[in-house]
Amino acid sequence: MGERGDATPTGRARRQLLRGIAAAGAVGLAGCTSLPGSGAEGSGDPSTAGATGGRDVIRLETVAVGGSPGGQVALRPPDRPALLDFFATWCAPCVPQMETLREVRSTFTPEELHMVSVTSEADETAVREFWRRHDGTWPVATDPRSRAVREHSVTGVPTLLVVLPDGTVTWRHTGLAGRETLLEQVERVVG
Repeated sequence: MGERGDATPTGRARRQLLRGIAAAGAVGLAGCTSLPGSGAEGSGDPSTAGATGGRDVIRLETVAVGGSPGGQVALRPPDRPALLDFFATWCAPCVPQMETLREVRSTFTPEELHMVSVTSEADETAVREFWRRHDGTWPVATDPRSRAVREHSVTGVPTLLVVLPDGTVTWRHTGLAGRETLLEQVERVVG
């Protein structure tokens, strides 16, 4: 073996494997892309923040589990800002995002901040299990037709949006959002 022992087929295969693992880790930290039904690929574009064009408020069915009551929920109520969390049960970064969202929910009351998590998955059993396992304490809605995903141009999960009652998106983030950043963005619109 010469000076560069990694020039062997085994060494090249090892480097290739490590590059693949690193790339998968980067996606895991950034967010899961190519959300089904989004009609786009990538991690989202902050320039899409703004008014939703006066469209009707979407109402979705929620799953009765934890802090989610079941029945329909509006994505943005007329009287307070909303935090919308687009997630999937199969999305690795969505798991640690739940802890940050629980902190937001414990900091701001439902009267101050409307919170809804939205998944395009139709399997309510999987959603219910995810919600229980990760201690969700706010409404979780299913959107199997991806209406909310399209309305808000969501292209990957997790994606978080802070939305004013008039539909103006004041903050958008795709990928794992930090606790301090999320709390700061919500504080800007609450109160």
